[in-house]
Amino acid sequence: MSDQRQSSAQAIELVPFGGHTIGHSTENGSIVLLNETARLMLAAYQQSADKAQAVERLSRLLEQDRARVETDFDAMLAHWTDAGLFSGKHVTLLAGARLQGKFCWNHCIKLGENTVFVRCNDLAAGSVLHRLLEPLLTDDEDDAVSDVVDLIATDGSFLVAVNGKHYWSCEDFAGCRHMFLQALLETALGPGEVGAVLHASAVRLGQGTLLLSGTSGSGKSTLMAQLVMTGGTYLGDDLIALSSSGGYVFGLSANISIKSGSHEILDRQLKDNGHPPLPDADEYGFRYWQANSDQSWHKATHLCFPEFRAEFDGSNLTQIDELEALHRLTAAGSRACGHNNSIRSMVGLCQNIPAFSFRYGTGEDAAAVLQELVA
Repeated sequence: MSDQRQSSAQAIELVPFGGHTIGHSTENGSIVLLNETARLMLAAYQQSADKAQAVERLSRLLEQDRARVETDFDAMLAHWTDAGLFSGKHVTLLAGARLQGKFCWNHCIKLGENTVFVRCNDLAAGSVLHRLLEPLLTDDEDDAVSDVVDLIATDGSFLVAVNGKHYWSCEDFAGCRHMFLQALLETALGPGEVGAVLHASAVRLGQGTLLLSGTSGSGKSTLMAQLVMTGGTYLGDDLIALSSSGGYVFGLSANISIKSGSHEILDRQLKDNGHPPLPDADEYGFRYWQANSDQSWHKATHLCFPEFRAEFDGSNLTQIDELEALHRLTAAGSRACGHNNSIRSMVGLCQNIPAFSFRYGTGEDAAAVLQELVA
């Protein structure tokens, strides 16, 4: 039994969920569904100094032979390990990073009622951030600024800092850009307000609010842009704050990022609707489209997981249960945050609104299906 696995067990919270219990790692976001016996096993492991003590505790509690309990316990530990519960922290910090040069990109970002100062010391990275965040930039000196979020280029990697403290680091700029935006959203709204940051897009359709969640390349941003062009109100692209209660969402309403390969679909629709074409791509292949947005909290009503298939003719909408929805949210990169890193806000979201798997190939048909669903 490794000390790391025993230590990681202390960072697993147990959350009631539909007659079962979810084990959620607050270190890396992994989740597993537990029956009552499995819940007792994990609880005993957390309350014991080592595996031997946990097995002894379980043997007395379940009134079963110690050898049998140990065999079942080892099998369960192996299952939890495979599920990622003991894989350590999801965030690896770059300690002692040295700042290279002065900040060459400095701006204030207005999100809701709050203003955050953002900086970057790399000219190319700052240019990308400027194109993305342009609708949110403000230089109003009357705005009170209390927080600073930095994206810093170091020797061969990038890191994100919030008020001088490390938040994230990695070698890939695209990944660090994503975490910079997450830090910005969480910092601006405050940890007491935000229970999770969802890897999702959000659009208001009539009286409903639709969340589109999925991994990169699933087509959520393109589909959301199509919904906005046909009458929806843009709330946010790629990163959405979920309230601590799990009922309301607030979007990072930056320019909509369209990946290479999707812009041709959107360009045709922009032309048909009298809009100018998308601008040229940046060095990472993104094109940006600015849409009018609504910066306020909205009650979430529908959750959808789109999957674009070029060879697919039409669309297929299938309702999924709350556990499948929660698994898909976490698999897409949605993460709990706030004071205790609890997954409860995402559990509440999945329990209280309908969720759907949505495979589509024709964008125009897809938008019509989702408009009808929410309306």
